[in-house]
This record gives sequence, structure tokens and C-alpha cells, in this order.
Amino acid sequence: MNFATAHNAITLPTPYNQNSPADQNSVSTFINKLFENGTGQVRNPTAMTNGILAAAQADQPGYWLIDSATQAAILELWFTIWTNHVLGIANTPTNGVPATTRATDIALFESIAAYVQANHSALYVPDITYHGPVAGPNSAPVYDIDGYERADLFLTNTEIAQPRGLAAAQKQFNILAFLELFATGAHFVAINSVDDIPFGTPPAFLDMFKENGALYEKTSTAYMHSHYSGAKGLTNIGAGYAYPNDIGGSTTGTMLGGYIGARTGSTLRTIFGAALGALSDAITADDAPTPCPFVCSLLAGNTSWLAPNTFFQLEGWPGILSRGFGAKGRHGQDFSVHQTTKWNIATYGASPFSEKRGTTVFLAPNNWNPVQSVTTWTQYAGSKTLQGWYDTNLIRPTANLL
Repeated sequence: MNFATAHNAITLPTPYNQNSPADQNSVSTFINKLFENGTGQVRNPTAMTNGILAAAQADQPGYWLIDSATQAAILELWFTIWTNHVLGIANTPTNGVPATTRATDIALFESIAAYVQANHSALYVPDITYHGPVAGPNSAPVYDIDGYERADLFLTNTEIAQPRGLAAAQKQFNILAFLELFATGAHFVAINSVDDIPFGTPPAFLDMFKENGALYEKTSTAYMHSHYSGAKGLTNIGAGYAYPNDIGGSTTGTMLGGYIGARTGSTLRTIFGAALGALSDAITADDAPTPCPFVCSLLAGNTSWLAPNTFFQLEGWPGILSRGFGAKGRHGQDFSVHQTTKWNIATYGASPFSEKRGTTVFLAPNNWNPVQSVTTWTQYAGSKTLQGWYDTNLIRPTANLL
């Protein structure tokens, strides 16, 4: 994919070290530089908004806040973790994964790779074209949508045995496309609801974050979030998960996207977790830890109360209790740009693929058929009740979908 890149994009030091102190070679220092927002900085809200709007007008599918060399380094690391898992190669320094790579990054991409392989998953990306601004030259972009493009992600046994063959190479190209979308903040829905796949429904993608799941120990419960109201009955309280749980201050009071997250072992800590977090994260909440992973703020959750699908997206930074429930600090500055552009903002870039304009990207079995609705978004459990934040003015079905 041909993504735009900010003119003042941030560079990852070469060589970098995820375990080093907060010096010029550490990932911690690199991440902190990404969130500086003064005049001339890549995250200056006005500059980032203008860059995103220019990318939209040029029909770019994403906007990077990191330079091309840094994009390649991070994507190659995630891709290597994924493909090593699929090909049965142990993650060691001799096969492309540095010894200092954080365990949470390795576990995440191994888990996604395992899910894709087990369920023969494909990527379904909206085919969108820039139409114009919704009102005036500096407002949220409007897109025409002409259906979805499918890209298979799972490798067959034959392709695994011949990883350099043409068929395997195409699948690996598709995996890289998934990782680009992930890194820039695309909103994904993993289709795993019996309402959408009546026969042969895969297990819930969300299970990897729940108890007994591969990512459970480093996951916090997201008690509140701004996605899919009613995902926990009348509310969305307790319907989401934050990963990893050691970014943004306290692990007992972490908030992600405007919700308090807590993985606690006692009722007392559950009750007082938010207060404890407010005290302990007052200094470190908006500061990258040392050592620091590349995935700092992943949100995943249910799309509905009954027979839900799973949504997930990389956000820029956890919203923190002591930072105004995510309205201030790093999360807040990203959210203000999102409100203006309706592009999703992640740690490393921005994406037009937001559920708020009906441009969700899907991870689903390769025999799934997305059905586009003329009046709303694609039909799936979680979208069949129109959400209050969905803006029908931002998406226009083409004649092919009418």
C-alpha cells in the first residue's frame, strides 16, 4: 500500500535497544519523541490534522508519523514474529528477532498468527475513494465505497513447506498489508459471531485476552470505552480489554480510550483500583516505560451483547485516569485530531478505516461475504443497531452497491 508520510516523521535509532535505559538508542526515548506536540513536532495537532487531510485528498490509505526506515524496521519485526510462528521457527536472535524484543510484542503477533492459521482467515479491506470534505475545506473527509477487497492471510501446508514460492509470497505480502493497517490504527472486526457465520463459526478473537487465553496475564479489563454501546447489555462496561497492562502508569488503574482497566485478584483492589491508579500514575502515565514494547495501546472488545464479534485496534496511547479519563494528555491530543478528521490515530500513524464512517476492516474466514447496506455500514453483529457515533455523511455507497 502507498501510505503518506509526515514531512517531520520520527526516526527509530539504529541500532535500537528495547532494554536500554532512556537514552538516545532506546525505544522508550523514540516513543516519547513521537508524542511531543510542540511547534514543528510530528504530533502537533494542527500539523497532523493538515497532513491527514492532505493524505485523504491524495487517496492515501494511511498516514505515517515515522519515516520509511522506521516503518520497515517495526513491520519487519512484527512480520518475522508472525512468520516464524507459522513456519515453526523459534524466536531467537539468529532468525531476525532481537533478543531484547519485548515478550508482549512476541506473544501478540504469535497469537494473531495462530488465530489466522487455525481459522483460515482473510483480510477484507473497504475499497474507498476520496469524495470531498463533508463541509468546507478543512473538515472530515467523505469517501465513496465500492465494496471490499479480500486478501488471504493463512498459509496452506504446501505454502509452509515452500515459503519462497509465489503462492506463499502473496500471502506474506498480505500479512504485511495487515500489519501496515494495524500500525496506523485501522479499526478491525474479527467476524466470529454465529449471527454472521451460521455454520462453522470460528472461536472468538477476544478469547486470547480472556482467562486461559495466551495474552491474559498482560491484559487489563477495559471497564468503559467509546465503541459499540450496549456490548455489555445496557452498557459497554466490562466489554473490552487493554493490552499490554504495564503501559501508562499503574497496572491496577490503567485506562485505555476513556475506561479504567484493571486485572486484579481481589475485590478490594477491584474497588479501589482506580484510586490507586490515580495516585501511582500521576507522574509516569504519559511516559514510555523502560524497557518499552512497540505495541503500547491495543484495545479489543465485544461488538454486541448477544453473539458478539470482536473489534480491535491500535490506539496512540492509553487514556489514563489522572489525565481526565483519556480526555487530556497523550490520548486526549490524539482524540482531538480524530474528532476533526474521523481518521483513527495510532502510535505510529493514522488511518481512514474507522467504524465511525463505516469503513471497518474485517478479519474473517475466507468464505465470508460482507454485505454492504445502502443506508448504514456493512451488516454484522454490532452494526445492526445503528450506533450514535456513526456518521452517515462520511460514506457514500457507489452505484455498484445501490
